[in-house]
Order: sequence, then C-alpha cells, then structure tokens
Amino acid sequence: MPQNKIVFVITIMFLFFSTPSWSLFEKVATGIREIHISNNIHLKIESPFPKGCFDSWGLVSRKDCFPQNKLFFIIAGKKHTFTSIVSNWKDVFVYFVQLTPQGYFADLDIDGTLEFAIYPMVAGNNVVTDAYIYSIIGNKIIYYGRGRFNSERGKYVTDIVKGKTIRPVP
Repeated sequence: MPQNKIVFVITIMFLFFSTPSWSLFEKVATGIREIHISNNIHLKIESPFPKGCFDSWGLVSRKDCFPQNKLFFIIAGKKHTFTSIVSNWKDVFVYFVQLTPQGYFADLDIDGTLEFAIYPMVAGNNVVTDAYIYSIIGNKIIYYGRGRFNSERGKYVTDIVKGKTIRPVP
C-alpha cells in the first residue's frame, strides 16, 4: 500500500510541475472558448482529449494525452470547421483573447470585416507571446496578422502587425 501512495504522489508532482502540464491548467487572462458576434454567428474552440487518456482516478494515464483543438465558425446553426488553423498547437489549449479594450472582435483596419484573436496557452511565468489574428470574410476565416499578448495579466492584444506571418508557429 505505501508503494501505491508513492506512485500517486509522483504522478501528481509530474502533472503539476512538468512544463506542458502547466499549460493545461494555467488561466489565460481574458481567454474564452466561444465568441458571439450576433444572435446567429459565433466562433467556438473545442479542446477534447483523445479517448483513453484518463485512468479510473481521473489522472492522465498516457504521455500523449493533450487537447486536440478544433475551431468552428457557426452561422445560423451551420457549423463550418476551421480546425487546420488551430491544429499546430497539439499540446496546449487554445483560447480567444480580447483583441481590443472594447472586446473580442473588431474591424481593425476599417474595411468592413471583423477580426478576432487566438492565443495558444504557453507554459511559463508571466509569458508574453504571439496572439494570431484572423478576419471573418463571408463564411471564411482568413489570416490577418499577429500581436503580443500577456497570458497572465494581459487585457487585450497589443502591437498588432498585419500580415507578419503566413502560418502560426507552435
């Protein structure tokens, strides 16, 4: 019986002190999973774990158990899948973060299209990394640019640069 307790304690220590695990549990300042643009238009991120990841105690039972992020653009109840946008981040949760002080979406360059920001949670202390910004054009999501975001105390994305990279780098 004492050996089971030691294994349990080691497992808990691994879960809470390994770098990738922190990214699973750390809070993102303005991170949310769903943005409602209007009554019939919204964006949603789902991050399910693969089947068989947890043992009977609810602990991670395999080392490859990380969220599998999916992005959906829902218009009038019809779900459009844009998972390829968030598929680069296989070992962290992805969130929508506040794009401006006013909210989660805005028309940044006043061209009639709305932009929003996605932030992959990166483990660390007071991390400031890239948030990736996308435009909504009709029923498509198009890359816009990137900005900086502080995961712990950031209120919104700053230093936005249009067209800086083509694909996000995990």
